[in-house]
Amino acid sequence: MKAIVFVIPLLQTMVFGYAVTMDVNNIPTAVYDLDRSYESRELVRRLTASSYFDVRTLPFAGRVQDLLDRSQVTVALQINRGFSADLQRRIPTACASCSYGR
Repeated sequence: MKAIVFVIPLLQTMVFGYAVTMDVNNIPTAVYDLDRSYESRELVRRLTASSYFDVRTLPFAGRVQDLLDRSQVTVALQINRGFSADLQRRIPTACASCSYGR
């Protein structure tokens, strides 16, 4: 009886440790790039190359709110003009328009 009380929870812990993950992958993401610089395109490329984000690049900002409202994207990122200049001057860049869906 003692073996059952101790062995079964131990086995369950080992099995669930491999079966359950807290990794977040393929987050539906919209990106609106106002800067259109090498640095901003590189940021979008790196987001796209990672398995964490499923990136949609938007040609204009008007579609962002619609995609968030219809739950087609979870995160929206707007890269403002001057992003690359801020990076080159080594000053923090502001995220003026980061939105999160419900």
